[in-house]
This record gives sequence, structure tokens and C-alpha cells, in this order.
Amino acid sequence: MRGSLVAAFAAVFFATSAAADQLIESWNVQGWEGGAYNNASTGEIYCALWEDYGGGAGIWLGWDATGFYMNITDPEGFNFQPETTFWTSIRVDQIYQADVEAYVMDPATLNIDFARNRQAITALRSGEKLYFDAWSIWYTLIGSGAAVSAIENCYAAYN
Repeated sequence: MRGSLVAAFAAVFFATSAAADQLIESWNVQGWEGGAYNNASTGEIYCALWEDYGGGAGIWLGWDATGFYMNITDPEGFNFQPETTFWTSIRVDQIYQADVEAYVMDPATLNIDFARNRQAITALRSGEKLYFDAWSIWYTLIGSGAAVSAIENCYAAYN
């Protein structure tokens, strides 16, 4: 069931590309599922893992040519205007807080690009919870340390 949720999310996530991205290596890292993908439009290899929180909510951590990014999907907590950007504050426990630019992919999904921000990457590796204090929403980061390391290593191995 969980694998089908990942596949369904990936299909929705990449619906804007001309053809579906190809999963070239699949793995599970402490409950995070995904792998290495070949972008159907560009041919770029990127690596990503998804953590399912149920009800269609989850976090997608990815690494591509621009670096580390995170997509948060929450159909119950988010209802944004698609294809817009805005600034919001995020916090990881008490170890990291920043205002970040969020891009709305669809009403329930935000993309946050951390690029090569080592402070943010380290916080997401070691933190227990990700907070959006303005909306009183938080997400657990169980296994995120292993997930972030896996996608970074995967990207380096393929590129």
C-alpha cells in the first residue's frame, strides 16, 4: 500500500512534465521511500525520498542539480493558490529558524528550495520536528537524518 502511495504521489508530483519520470533505483531508508529518478524532460538524475503521514500528507526530500529541496503536502492543512510564491517562517526544533520562500505547486503542496544551505540541511538531518508556527502545524522528522544523507549520497553517485 505504501509503495502505491509513493507511486501515486510521484505521478501527481511530476504531472507537469511531458512524460513521467523514470525510477531507476528504488530504496527505503528508515521508512522514507523513493530512490533515484531520471527526469523525463531534461534527462537529469535526481534523488528523492517520501515520508507518508497518512491522509495524503507527507514530506518529499530531494536532491538535484540545484541542491536540497523539500516538498510538503498536506491536504488538510494547506489550501494555497497554485503557482504562487510567498515567504514563510519554518523552524526545526530549537536548532534552526528561517524565513524561506515557498512555491505553491498545487493547493496542498509547497516546495522549499534549500539549495546548498548547510545550516538548513544539518538541521533537517538532526531535528525531530519541522514547524510552521504561523499555521500551528508541525511534522515529525523521524529518520530524516538517514534520508537526507541517502539522497545526497545518491545524487553524488549518479552525477
